[in-house]
Amino acid sequence: MYRCDNPPGVSPVPAKVVIAGITPNPSDEWMAQIARNLTGYDGELADAKYLIHDGDKKYTEQFDSIFESTGIKPIKLPPFSPNLNCYAENFVGKIKSESLDHIIFVGSSEGEIKCKERLGALLKYYYRKAA
Repeated sequence: MYRCDNPPGVSPVPAKVVIAGITPNPSDEWMAQIARNLTGYDGELADAKYLIHDGDKKYTEQFDSIFESTGIKPIKLPPFSPNLNCYAENFVGKIKSESLDHIIFVGSSEGEIKCKERLGALLKYYYRKAA
């Protein structure tokens, strides 16, 4: 169990989650464009002071330099340290447990999703044929 206490003067209340874009394979160019979109004149992070991110390879030097050029200090978290970013970890955990269990993703090329009904259409479940 992780415990995260706020230091004096730091409040998580103004924190917000920004979904900047979704792609299955983010490239360096795509991530750089997302950084430019977030830090532009009317970008969501135009007034931010810090950007905290993990050590994923998609956060390149170019990505960080775009934020640094606008006065935002990128902070890279050390590996295996979910307790340092407990609010983000908590948010991701809630999304996984409360939302993704109730969503059916469509539009992927993995096969057609089919619906089966039981008990006179009282019970419905969706499935995809295995490869």
